[in-house]
Amino acid sequence: MKIIYAAWRQTIGDLRPNIFGFGILGILIPVLAIVGILYVLGNDPNGEAGGVSIRAWAMISSAVGMGGFIIAQISSETYVDRISGALVRVRLLPHGPLVWTLGKSLYTVTLVFIMQFFCIILGLLFFPELHLSVVSFLVLLLLMLLILLSLAPLGFLFATFLRGTISQILILGFTTALIATAGTFFPLTLLPRWLQLLHYCFPIFWGGHLARWAVFDSAIAEPGGQFHPFLGIGIMLAWAIIGFAVVPAVIRRTFRKESLGNLQKMQAAARSYSGL
Repeated sequence: MKIIYAAWRQTIGDLRPNIFGFGILGILIPVLAIVGILYVLGNDPNGEAGGVSIRAWAMISSAVGMGGFIIAQISSETYVDRISGALVRVRLLPHGPLVWTLGKSLYTVTLVFIMQFFCIILGLLFFPELHLSVVSFLVLLLLMLLILLSLAPLGFLFATFLRGTISQILILGFTTALIATAGTFFPLTLLPRWLQLLHYCFPIFWGGHLARWAVFDSAIAEPGGQFHPFLGIGIMLAWAIIGFAVVPAVIRRTFRKESLGNLQKMQAAARSYSGL
């Protein structure tokens, strides 16, 4: 219970400035950007494909698909804690790595979940052709949580290789490209076959696929022209279960590298990179 309580306190401490301070802008700006782009580019609410509004289709897909940003979020949070020396201090505390991992997982999942929730709410406000039943809305919330849990382990894995600003930018670029090409804003069938097959293995495509299954009746833009809910849920659960089974080993590897000597080298490299 003490470990859970400590992780909860860490989560609340991390969330407070992001919800009640200027950090809220970091949540709202990406959401407003996505909604604004879809509103401007899809300004014809009558534009349809198979009886489904194109911008409503993209709105629902992106609301769930943007959960992929949890990969970059966890990696970035880990880098900040590493360069500030927080991970070195955590390593010295009783159950420190476990508490840090639980707290960081709860914090990042909650933060990105709030972004996804705002995305759906703004979509309902600005896209009158988008209608959600209570059941569809609740299913979307569950799918948002599922995609976050399935991708969070990847964030911890990538964080082990993150040692500077350049690698941080590369991870963010990779995450953005993964989301943009996963059939989130346009049908996956428009992409080359090899890229389609790649995305069939990742949770981001299946998150959007299941979101569309929960909201729309037409599967005209889906691969094969039909929905595959059980396959999608199975793949996402597999990523979550296998991922969190591997996370403890990844965390141990991460904290074994944390020392005062490595911290001083990283801080010196960061100062040199910034010209200080």
